[in-house]
Amino acid sequence: MEDKHFRQALALIKGSKKQLDDIEAMYRYCLNKKEIDDDLLVVIKNYLENLRSSLEYCAQGLNEKYGVCKDKSKVSFPYAKVMVTKEHFIKRKYIENRIPGITDSRPDIANYIESIQHFSDPRLKWFPAFMSLTNTNKHIELTPHEKFEGVEMKLPSGASIVAKSISGTGTVPRGTTTTQWDEFLIKGVDWPLTGIEFLRHCQGAISGVVQQMAKM
Repeated sequence: MEDKHFRQALALIKGSKKQLDDIEAMYRYCLNKKEIDDDLLVVIKNYLENLRSSLEYCAQGLNEKYGVCKDKSKVSFPYAKVMVTKEHFIKRKYIENRIPGITDSRPDIANYIESIQHFSDPRLKWFPAFMSLTNTNKHIELTPHEKFEGVEMKLPSGASIVAKSISGTGTVPRGTTTTQWDEFLIKGVDWPLTGIEFLRHCQGAISGVVQQMAKM
């Protein structure tokens, strides 16, 4: 029978897909009115925390199946902060300290967890940013993203074009309106991921991790 921790982790992943649909609608609404609603921040916070919980449930499941720790409060999903190197990660036994016994009983799982850390691939730098955002008392903050390449112009017809050679203070055709930003960024997440791209990426990547560990 499938371990309840992995079953619950998969349920959280399934629920996060529905949450993301709601977030996308709220996100675009806030972009259109050029104002960030507190309701959107709360929904994003809950969404990210549910994804984080799915990883923590996996850690509990791995400990129950292959670990030796009797105190569940001491079990957590291993991750390296952005300043932690691979050498430091291994020397300080990040994986073994958070899921005791896993490196001996299932070295393949330990290797997999190491492979998803930021030092394994530059494209994984989103992971410590995600974990930091979901740490205790960490607040989610959206900031406007300015269009560095130009401005968006709304024509009288309702059409929209981006003029790369026109600055926000330059001359634009009569009858047009301009906007200085077209996306939100999440504070603490490195550009070029916009807020919604980061949220989508977290859902897809963590979903893959959870599904993989549930099979191990």
